[in-house]
Amino acid sequence: MNNSEKRSKVLASLEKSFTEELVPASIIKEESVGVEVLNLMLEDLVEEGHVSYGEFFFLPDTEDSDMTIFESVITVTGELGKDTIGDLCVAVAAINYFVTSGAFAVDVEGGRLLYRHSVELGNEVTKEELLSACDMNMSISMQMAAHYADQLLDVADGDRDAASVIEFYTGKGLS
Repeated sequence: MNNSEKRSKVLASLEKSFTEELVPASIIKEESVGVEVLNLMLEDLVEEGHVSYGEFFFLPDTEDSDMTIFESVITVTGELGKDTIGDLCVAVAAINYFVTSGAFAVDVEGGRLLYRHSVELGNEVTKEELLSACDMNMSISMQMAAHYADQLLDVADGDRDAASVIEFYTGKGLS
């Protein structure tokens, strides 16, 4: 089985697993970049009033690549107001210092708050090893996004400022 077939089977297994757990899941082919993307609706990830979803995919191989890179991108919310984006960027930078893997990001143009995490594996891994690593990456991504989401969404919604987030995590103010 070549790497492309192995990756497709892993994504199909993950889709089936989430569908069986009643999580809306689908695989789409992103023709423009040549990758399949597993999309999940993450209804219980964040507080009510925000829609979250995950996109999970393998980065395309480069010529002579001996690595497989699996990427998780969680859209915590796709509804950021322009008036709070600056403060949200400061809060994201502060929280990223404490995040042990992956990172939050603000897509200013798209108005989205994201969490991204990737894992690199050698191409020689078996389908079962690849499936296990991808499942773990997805789980870590969803847990990390959920853990910090409420604080960041409060900043995005204008209910708190970045300084209070920094004080919460450091025990110190900005002055």
